[in-house]
Amino acid sequence: MYCERCGSPNVDGSVFCAACGSPMNQQPIQQVVEKRKNKWPLLIVSIVLLVSLIAGMVFVVFSITANGDQGVKECLSNFETCYNNSDIDGLIECFNDDTQDVVNAAVGLSSEFFGVDTSKILSIVLGFGTEISGYKNLNIEVENITKETKTSAIADTTFDFGDKQFEISLSLTKENGKWYISGLK
Repeated sequence: MYCERCGSPNVDGSVFCAACGSPMNQQPIQQVVEKRKNKWPLLIVSIVLLVSLIAGMVFVVFSITANGDQGVKECLSNFETCYNNSDIDGLIECFNDDTQDVVNAAVGLSSEFFGVDTSKILSIVLGFGTEISGYKNLNIEVENITKETKTSAIADTTFDFGDKQFEISLSLTKENGKWYISGLK
């Protein structure tokens, strides 16, 4: 029999794992294998949901615009760089804390449940998605930035993918001295 925690082989009937000391499950190995096989559909569903969440966030960003404040421009420039490099962690960091918390919790839970770093999988999927869709090599041009308050602004932008352009107005918030995308306006 094998330890469910560390995978080390143990003598049949062992109460504790000889390698890590964890309590041994007395199920036959076939039941353990069947349990692990049943996790794959959940992993696939989890990845699809996370990709959908990220795609939704990117879509939201594509529905917004801005120009003026250097901090706002830096935020949008960082988003552009992360998008072009398929850097999912960097993209998430361009959004405000509430959005980051939701995405990071979802990625963390799925990574912990499946024992796989799902953020790396999402980066690969994002890279393939931009190649397949033709929405690659993003260039964000900031047309106008309107500060509503000291901590909120609207950025009127053009998301330029070469042969496709989208005019988007983005809401941004300033948290701890740094600007973040908070949604579409």
